[in-house]
Amino acid sequence: MKKIFTYLFCTALISSTFSQADNHYLFNKNSNTYNANSNSRIRYERDREIRKVNFFNNIKVQQLVKDGTLDIWQKHDALNALESQRIQKINSIYEQYSNAIAISTKQQRGNFDEKEY
Repeated sequence: MKKIFTYLFCTALISSTFSQADNHYLFNKNSNTYNANSNSRIRYERDREIRKVNFFNNIKVQQLVKDGTLDIWQKHDALNALESQRIQKINSIYEQYSNAIAISTKQQRGNFDEKEY
């Protein structure tokens, strides 16, 4: 039971770290306007999807913990399977958005890597 509470606490802790919002706008002192940073927006969307995955994973874990038909070893195996699915989903989200961030950064730089000096 302590392991389950520890797991839920760690999942909540990880979820709360991802829920911390970055500064999505940069203040331009010359024109006194806010300009949206495209990388911050992409990162915000990525973090939002990760929070969504963690939220639904937490619901599944809570349902599994409350299930009285399974013995402790079946619950343990099911928790491990849910955790590996969660990790796979989060890794795919990171991979998807890291490509988007790389493309966005390259467009902002003007493809300096391809020019010869």
